[in-house]
Amino acid sequence: MILCLGDSLTRGTVGFTYIKFVKKGKWKNKGKNGDTTYGALNRLKKYRQKDWYNSVDVCIVEIGTNDLLQPFLCRVSWFWKAFLKNRTWKQWALEPLKYETLMRQILDCLSEDGKKVVLVGLPMIQLDKYPLDKLYERNKIIRRLADEYGAGFVDILRLEEMRRPGCNREYKWGQTGIVRGIDIVLMLIFPFLKNLFSRVRRLELTVDGVHFNSFTAKLLAENLESEVKRVRSA
Repeated sequence: MILCLGDSLTRGTVGFTYIKFVKKGKWKNKGKNGDTTYGALNRLKKYRQKDWYNSVDVCIVEIGTNDLLQPFLCRVSWFWKAFLKNRTWKQWALEPLKYETLMRQILDCLSEDGKKVVLVGLPMIQLDKYPLDKLYERNKIIRRLADEYGAGFVDILRLEEMRRPGCNREYKWGQTGIVRGIDIVLMLIFPFLKNLFSRVRRLELTVDGVHFNSFTAKLLAENLESEVKRVRSA
């Protein structure tokens, strides 16, 4: 069994999850909307006590987007700051060292349990004024940890840039999040609208600036299947 540990990008309620496009195998979706690296670590500790965890041989870890995205939104407007700051269960890994420390704890748990691991880099964020330099910085950390722990690694950001160079980065989530709320409801009730949102907004990689459209989800699925096969045979 393949455990898919992540946030909303893995969950796929908004946008597409890569799990939808894998061709074979048993993939357990443990993506949680809005989750951070700290939250993923705590969930993994709980999963280790579950019977189904014993059947896991590979864990895909895709986490860290919200550690940067949510603080970014807090600077956009008072609404986002109030909405996100009051969710006290969030603990953002704003500093690179804190993020690396949390990722090491996740990898140590999986290594102790004898699980093979594939790490996924942070993807492109197509939001206006989003600091891409922080994505590159985090992905260097993830790549280095993958090398150190002998894990697989998929640099989805590099793949996105190769396949869709110069992508649009002018989309905004607004000051109040109303459009964001409507997106969630519509995509939940009418999943077939997801790619339509992407096309209407001229977003080549996402449905809303953050969550994957089918192109990116398929691209990630294809590369993850190859990495899972490689680490299993290593």
